[in-house]
Amino acid sequence: MEGAGKRAPKAIVVGGSIAGLSCAHALIGAGWDVTVLEKTLSAPTGSPSGAGLSLEPQAIEVVNRWLGDPSIFQDIAFGVAAVVHQTYDKEKKAIQTLRRDSFDDFISHRSVHWTDLHSVIRRALPSDVVLWGHRFLSLRTSDGGGSVRVEAKNLRTDETMEFEGDLLVAADGSMSAIRQHFLPDHKMRYSGYSAWRGVFDYSDAEKVDAVTGIRRAYPELGNCLYFDYADGNHCVFFQINSDRLNWLWYFNTPESGREGTSVTKKVDEEMIKEMHEEARRIWNPELAELMRQTKAPFINLIYDSDPLPRLVWDNVVLVGDAAHPTTPHASKSTNISGRGRRACRRPWRSTRRCGSPSCRASSCRRGSWGGSSRACPSPAARRSAPTRRPPTSAIGSRSGPFLRTSPSLLRSDFMCVSVLARLRNSRSFAYEN
Repeated sequence: MEGAGKRAPKAIVVGGSIAGLSCAHALIGAGWDVTVLEKTLSAPTGSPSGAGLSLEPQAIEVVNRWLGDPSIFQDIAFGVAAVVHQTYDKEKKAIQTLRRDSFDDFISHRSVHWTDLHSVIRRALPSDVVLWGHRFLSLRTSDGGGSVRVEAKNLRTDETMEFEGDLLVAADGSMSAIRQHFLPDHKMRYSGYSAWRGVFDYSDAEKVDAVTGIRRAYPELGNCLYFDYADGNHCVFFQINSDRLNWLWYFNTPESGREGTSVTKKVDEEMIKEMHEEARRIWNPELAELMRQTKAPFINLIYDSDPLPRLVWDNVVLVGDAAHPTTPHASKSTNISGRGRRACRRPWRSTRRCGSPSCRASSCRRGSWGGSSRACPSPAARRSAPTRRPPTSAIGSRSGPFLRTSPSLLRSDFMCVSVLARLRNSRSFAYEN
C-alpha cells in the first residue's frame, strides 16, 4: 500500500503559550506530527503572561483559519475603530484629547483577553498535542542534524522523559533556555521601564459606580484604544470583553526584582498601595479609581535585546519572544507570532544561497519569498550586500516610555525563513521506519 512503512516528520515545540500553539497549528497543517511541552500543570484559566491584547488583521485572519468558524473569535473579541491619545490637565481637572486616529474597517482590529485567545487556539488542536506539566531540561542534536532529542521533567511524577523529533521549535519565551544553550553569552537589556497590568472585572454589581465614572471619562470604550500620557508615564486602556477592561501603565524605573526566567515581578500589598497613591497623583480620578478596584494587578519587567546573530541551528529554530525578546511587546509580540506562523504556509520562491561559508543552508535563502526580499543575515553576506537592521535602543527616558508601534519585521522574517526551510517539502517529507 502506498505510504506504508513511512511516518510523518516529528516536531517538538517547547512552550505552550500563543507562539508555541501557533507553531503547532502551522506544523500540523503542513503534515507534521507535533508534541508541545509546557511546564504549567494545566491549561490556564487566569492570565499568567498577559492580560489584554489587540490583534491586527493578519493575525485575525490566521486565527480564524485555524478555528474554522470566524464566529468563535468574534464572540471573544471587541472591534477597535479608533485610537485616542489624551492627557489629564490637573489644574483644569479635565481630559484633553491630543489626537484621534480612526481605522477604516471597524472589525479590522480587535481586542481580546490573553486567556480567551489562548483557549480557543488550544481547543482547536488535537487534545493530545500539548503535554502539560513538562519542563524542558536539555537538548542534543545528532551529528548530521537529522534528529534532536529533548529531555523534560514531568512535574507531576518527577520523572525525566526523553522526546525525539526531526525539528525542535523553541517557543520558550523571552528568557529562553534553548536560546541560552546556543548563545550562552547573549544578554538581555533592560528597557528602562516596566508596566503595571490589570484587568478590571465589573461583572460584580458593586462596581457599577466605577464603571459609570469610567465610561463618562472614556465614552468610546468598547470600540476604541485609549492612550493616556503623563510625564514619564504612559497608560493603554481598552475593553476586552463584555464585562472586563484592560489597562497597562508603563513607567520609567530602574531595573529590579527579576527572579529566574520570569519577567513578571511579584508584588505585595505595600507595592499595590503605593501604586494606588501614585495613580491618584498622575491619572484622572476615574482611571485611578478603576486601578484601585482592580484585583491582583502585577508588574511586567520590559526587556529588549540586540538582534540575534541567527535563529536556527540545524533542526532547532527560535520563534516568538525567544527569537525577538521582548520588545516589540504586549500586542505586537502576539501579532508577530501569528504572522510568523502564517508565513510558514507560503510557497517557497527562491533557494539561491548567498555563498557565505558561515551561513547554513537552513538559515539562509537570499531572494524573494512571500512577496518580499530579505537579505542573508550572516556577517560575510552583510559585507557584500547591505541589509537593514531593526532599531534597538533602550526605550524609556525622562520624557516617558514609548511603545514600538511600527516594529521591524526583519527578525520575524528570518524566523519564518528558518521554519520554511523545514516545511517547504513537508507534504512529501516522510521517513522510513
